[in-house]
Amino acid sequence: MKQICQINEKENVDPMKWVCVGVDTKNILVDNIGDVLILVMSDEAGKALHEAFLSL
Repeated sequence: MKQICQINEKENVDPMKWVCVGVDTKNILVDNIGDVLILVMSDEAGKALHEAFLSL
């Protein structure tokens, strides 16, 4: 679980890692359900992807 806590801190995520698809830091979503983790970096589809994950 320590690793999930580290990822949950947005400052550990580089939104410009892939220069061609860099995103605004406000569009980085990190969440988990139990031991399943999701990291979404999207300026357009982030909210929809996060909601779909939460509905699983």
